[in-house]
Amino acid sequence: MIRTYDMRISMHPDQFVLLNSPKREVLENSISELKYHAKLLDLMGLDKSAKIQIHVGGVYRKKKEAMERFIDRYKYLPENVRERLVIENDERLYSLVDCLSIDNSTGIPVLLDVFHHSILGDGITQLDSLKLSQWTWLPEDGIPVVDYSTQQGGARKGKHTESIDLEHFSDFLRVSSSYDFDIMLEIKDKELSAQSAIRVAQTDERFSRVTKGC
Repeated sequence: MIRTYDMRISMHPDQFVLLNSPKREVLENSISELKYHAKLLDLMGLDKSAKIQIHVGGVYRKKKEAMERFIDRYKYLPENVRERLVIENDERLYSLVDCLSIDNSTGIPVLLDVFHHSILGDGITQLDSLKLSQWTWLPEDGIPVVDYSTQQGGARKGKHTESIDLEHFSDFLRVSSSYDFDIMLEIKDKELSAQSAIRVAQTDERFSRVTKGC
């Protein structure tokens, strides 16, 4: 069904997957988890555009060393894991700039999390963040992927919204109109917001190209 309807599948393992952990047991468990996800996607017969998305991990009081551990360990992962792995920027520890630095050493694609970037953005505009992250994706990686969400009102900073803000989403589509990407909604009510987002996106030329003939 996935291939018949040209669906794109991705995996987002739990937060306990920490490639840069100083603890050997955590590292071994993390690699086992990534191998499992990669094998599942392989068995489904999906190409390299079916990605496994993770965060860089912790800083463990020495961020530079933590980044170097990630880079070193990434290089020794099985090929079928490396070809699917992407990293995303987070809202507290690893910004887009940090992820781009890791990409520069490894070639790992950077998945831009728009919401996280709005909190930890290093002064980079939304438009520039899209451009910089897209450069890290190769043709065989498929269309770049972007995580989208907004802040939940009245909640702690960084908490994802319960339901999509359609005005904000519409503005995001307008600002990003010069770039092509797949959108991953990180919204608590899931399909309800996805249906609303589709209705808004139907006026977008990029969406029309994707759905033409469906």
